[in-house]
Amino acid sequence: MLWFLLLLVTATGLTPGGLLPITALLSDPLQEKCALLIPESLQHRALAQSFLCGVPLSDSIAKPLLLETGLLHLMVVSGSHLQMLTSFLLFCLPYQLQSQKIFVWILCLLLFAYSLATGFQPPVVRAFLSLLTSKFNFKYSWNWTSGKTQAFAGLLTLLLFPEWIQSLSFYLSWLASLGFLLSPLLRKAETKSWLKEFQLNFLNCAVVQTWMAVFFLQFSAPALFSNVLLAPLISLTLMPLSLLAVAFPAASNLTDQGWAVLLNVLSFCTQFIDNSPVSKSNFHLSPLRWIFLWSFLAFLHAFFECLHQHRYRKSYV
Repeated sequence: MLWFLLLLVTATGLTPGGLLPITALLSDPLQEKCALLIPESLQHRALAQSFLCGVPLSDSIAKPLLLETGLLHLMVVSGSHLQMLTSFLLFCLPYQLQSQKIFVWILCLLLFAYSLATGFQPPVVRAFLSLLTSKFNFKYSWNWTSGKTQAFAGLLTLLLFPEWIQSLSFYLSWLASLGFLLSPLLRKAETKSWLKEFQLNFLNCAVVQTWMAVFFLQFSAPALFSNVLLAPLISLTLMPLSLLAVAFPAASNLTDQGWAVLLNVLSFCTQFIDNSPVSKSNFHLSPLRWIFLWSFLAFLHAFFECLHQHRYRKSYV
């Protein structure tokens, strides 16, 4: 597999325009087929297509609500989608099949196919490469920490697709993955309280919101709380409901009710939000921002490595 990755890196330098034109040839028709799988009977079909397949959201009612509450990023297929899909497959498939060594590689191929079918966007590609790196780290006993795995995945993504060095969604995905590194480092092995999980989730969302504030001057306290309270609930409920409608079109009414509840909740939340942030479609890193960004990422990775080493030494004292 390492030889395969080296081959991809080589192809990036030899192929005119890089790898994106090649992946687009595979991704575009697969994304169209993915969108067609969403039942036409769904009243909120555009939302389900955007949520599951990465199709640009065209719903004129839902998009402003998601934007004002800071939840528009949920319509971008990312690592959370891969995690939910993996959990869904593990739940549906028998344990005997999961115990087979080849199952891991079949799962990786399925996730790669899903990444293509959702537009092969920076967040999901970075998350897929992170997952792949973790599998190799475990299989070949590289003994890399989670921070090193995320750093390698981020750098490999940019090496394969240098065009994404200006991608906002790529950096937000990378930063969010670093926030989740706090969970295994700060949680005690014998303690798994819901309060600790809530605190860690709050901290991760706070990091992302701070990132938005630093680089876009768009910090929004209501958006922070909506991400903490609503984002996990949306991911844990609407993706299974949307998948249910794909597998069983007769369940479309149930899926529509789930989306309708979400829109009502978002509409209620917007009453308490003033001067909501406006998303910037044209994101550009100036040289000063670029230096600050990469210095910040390097600092975060160094911090997590030190935190990991401190906990490792403490466990042997």
